[in-house]
Amino acid sequence: MQDTIHRPRHHASASSRHASSLTSPSRAPSSVSPPPLSPLVVQLPPSTANGVLRALLVHLPGRVFVRHAADPDADDVNATAASSMTLALSGDSALLMRAIVADLVPWREGAIALNVSVNMSSLPPTFDVDGASLLVDIDWPLARSLAYVSSTAETVVDESALANATTAKVALVAVNNSLFASLATPLTIHSLSLESSDKGLVQLEAPAVTTSGTMHLTASCGDAVVAVAADHVAAKNVCATAMHAGSIYVASHDVAVRSMVSTMAGNGVISYYDYGTCGDHSITMLGSGDVYAGSLHCNDTSVYSIGTGHVVLDGGHSLTATHLGLGHLSYVRELPDVVAHIGFAPREGMHRVDKAFEKWSLVAVPPFAPKANDETGLSDVASLGAISGASTTWMMTDFEAMAALTVLVVVPMAMWTYVRRRHYSRVA
Repeated sequence: MQDTIHRPRHHASASSRHASSLTSPSRAPSSVSPPPLSPLVVQLPPSTANGVLRALLVHLPGRVFVRHAADPDADDVNATAASSMTLALSGDSALLMRAIVADLVPWREGAIALNVSVNMSSLPPTFDVDGASLLVDIDWPLARSLAYVSSTAETVVDESALANATTAKVALVAVNNSLFASLATPLTIHSLSLESSDKGLVQLEAPAVTTSGTMHLTASCGDAVVAVAADHVAAKNVCATAMHAGSIYVASHDVAVRSMVSTMAGNGVISYYDYGTCGDHSITMLGSGDVYAGSLHCNDTSVYSIGTGHVVLDGGHSLTATHLGLGHLSYVRELPDVVAHIGFAPREGMHRVDKAFEKWSLVAVPPFAPKANDETGLSDVASLGAISGASTTWMMTDFEAMAALTVLVVVPMAMWTYVRRRHYSRVA
């Protein structure tokens, strides 16, 4: 995309972290390289010819590249089936590289996953992981078959490996690190889930992103960020959830969604820009963050706000707002045709706003080179365990707490509805 996508000020510290980690490691590699190590070879069962190898679980420091090197232009995943796959290791610590193990583990719906981790017991107690650099280059055996990636390492997923079919269900999960997917061709799949936690970043860039089902975008804990940049974004449903200081950005000239749900449960940002349409948009404000939907022209919008945050929208047929607290509700150019406040209206009313909305600056894909473990210690990696399950459990616990708080205010607001209901007609 040729757009200039700006990153918000309140993520400046995270931006500096990402920028520094993408340009050079915090410690220079040793001038004396260790002897070359033979690549790790994982033997694949015959069933992988049917495409059951679909997931990658990375419990590593450093940097990981995953790509299908044999025939990146192959359309048939079965055409590139192999009896084994290789992981090439490079870095400045032979001790760390020899401690890396890779094996196949059962996955969902009868599929299998490649699990890559560090064998803790093979390292001396005094080993300094933070002083070592690492690059793991994974040659994914089946073209366009990788549907799930969860990683604690800085990870680049190449489009030659990433699943791209109308029936594919793709999920990318970043745990306290950055995960990049920069595609030169449109991504057309059944469903998409992008999830980032702690200081993680998931950045997806493509000419177009289309899902016939649901697109889930989740940012939780710390300064987690999920960013989607595409000329065209289309989905049946979009569900965006930002918690703590997490933020979500969808940058596109053309967003077309049937139904949208945006939930802000923290002090981050959910921002949609530059233009889009949707059938209905349900916005829940539970925190002090911002939801900018002023670039979306939705037919029907509902806002439920019990926090102090700011919701910005624009136009459409109807707006139904349930409002309690010190939050703000604004519009960019024009009010919807019909505006109904159920319960309490915003204390300061609903006004036009000229506030500049926050955008995301695309982070460059990191170079194909070893990266020093300057952010995550080995003990942190080891404590994650099953990283996909750990991050999801934490987020669901927080969300349930927020949901319980929401229920507590529904009853008094419903009672208030019988006493007083305010209707506003469109402002000329």
